[in-house]
Amino acid sequence: MHSTRGGWSNLLHVTKGGNCCGEGQRLPAIFVHSGSTKLHICTGGQGAGNTCANPPRALTLNEVTRIVIRVDGGKYTVLYNDVQVHESNLPRPTSMMGKELQVLASDSTHGAAPDATVSYLSIAPLDEVVTALGK
Repeated sequence: MHSTRGGWSNLLHVTKGGNCCGEGQRLPAIFVHSGSTKLHICTGGQGAGNTCANPPRALTLNEVTRIVIRVDGGKYTVLYNDVQVHESNLPRPTSMMGKELQVLASDSTHGAAPDATVSYLSIAPLDEVVTALGK
């Protein structure tokens, strides 16, 4: 991420359709807090379509950050550069396997993240999304 902007913005949104908060609508969705480089990272499960993490650590401008979002074994974890910054329970996760999903580099509901680069994106069988942000 190279700058900040006022108002919520969206960096990535993986969805079966729709914005929020039904099952499968955020698998995950990554938002940027207004005027900040702090992320708001949401995923969903059965009966909980909007389970969100707000890691306290802001991303450093103009620095690559490897972000791993993992939903596995009833746990929802987020890592920045291999350091865990969030863990919570997600007892009945929504599996992405075998589903037709939309992968949006920003969504139509929120503005695009300010001057951010997604340099690698992988959606893996363990419902893990890996992305790196940087120059």
